[in-house]
Amino acid sequence: MKAAQVKPGQFRVRRPALGRGQADTKPSRQALALFARSLAMLLRAGLPMTESVHFAAEAAGDTFAPLSDALITEIRAGNGLSESLDAVDTAAQPVFDPAYRALIAAGEATGTLDQTLDRLADYLERAEKLATAIRTALIYPAFLLGATVISLLVLLLFVIPRYEILFSGMGTELPFITRLVIGLGDVMQMAAWLVPLLILFGWLYWRQNRHKLEFRIRRDRALLALPFIGPLVQKMVLERCVRILAELVTSKVDLPSALALAADAAGNRIIASDLNDAAARLREGQPLSAALGSSERFPDLFIQLAKVGEESGKLDGMLTHLADIYALDVEAATRRLVTMIEPALILLIGLLMGFIVIAMISAVITVNDLTVL
Repeated sequence: MKAAQVKPGQFRVRRPALGRGQADTKPSRQALALFARSLAMLLRAGLPMTESVHFAAEAAGDTFAPLSDALITEIRAGNGLSESLDAVDTAAQPVFDPAYRALIAAGEATGTLDQTLDRLADYLERAEKLATAIRTALIYPAFLLGATVISLLVLLLFVIPRYEILFSGMGTELPFITRLVIGLGDVMQMAAWLVPLLILFGWLYWRQNRHKLEFRIRRDRALLALPFIGPLVQKMVLERCVRILAELVTSKVDLPSALALAADAAGNRIIASDLNDAAARLREGQPLSAALGSSERFPDLFIQLAKVGEESGKLDGMLTHLADIYALDVEAATRRLVTMIEPALILLIGLLMGFIVIAMISAVITVNDLTVL
């Protein structure tokens, strides 16, 4: 079977303005998976493409409703499914990422659209499962962090000032630790108005710059440089890229195009740039392992398994296996990170609360000693 000819620039992420009356709600990953799965089943059942798209969009939920009519109109005009998805994205809102559309185009070109849709649904379901596992693991640490911040704010803004009023009327020199805590409370009270202002400024800056290439490059580079978080982010991005690359290779998309499309879907501009460089080297005739080996961001395991896959002629299977390894690694790394964060936060809460309590008790003891004398 020949490789499907999918050009690297054929599918691009678009950011057009929404049409009037269209909800600015992108279908979730679950909805996209359900659409692909339902469409595969309906096509295998022998239904025409237009009816299959209509029923699959209904099954996917309300977020697909605005897209159904537009897709059917494009299909009735003689366009294939991938072309119709591309046209809907252009006319309405960016819903289907480049790899999604490329997989469907490859399925159409090779006559295996239903199988490709099933693999696409599998990929989306696995991605959603991994994302859910990560979110679930981070709920408790996020709760602890929020409780810590709120408790400190309540103590410093409301409780400590009352003690300050009480102690100031006694004309007693307080212990250093008490004066330090009271000083922190005074600073917090004076700077309290700055917090919402800084939050508003940060939100406006992010909203203004979030789509600018330079901002996204700086953000992605900073994420990768973070201690503990950076390696986890890199593993998550690599898992996504390798999984998409495996699906594209399985769908007979030529390797340079598949690598470029995986870069488009990476979600991190730094790693995407390295993948695009590797794709350029592939077009120059280098093997995949050599093209990947030119970047320090790709682990040896990635390069070695790619080399084995090329030499054995089973690159798609090796990439799928590698994606599974990365998925397990991401889950394990997330659990390790949470295991470190939880006791660290509990210890931090205990130390901060203990510090404040000791400061107040020291003041009470000092005042009591003076009263006795």
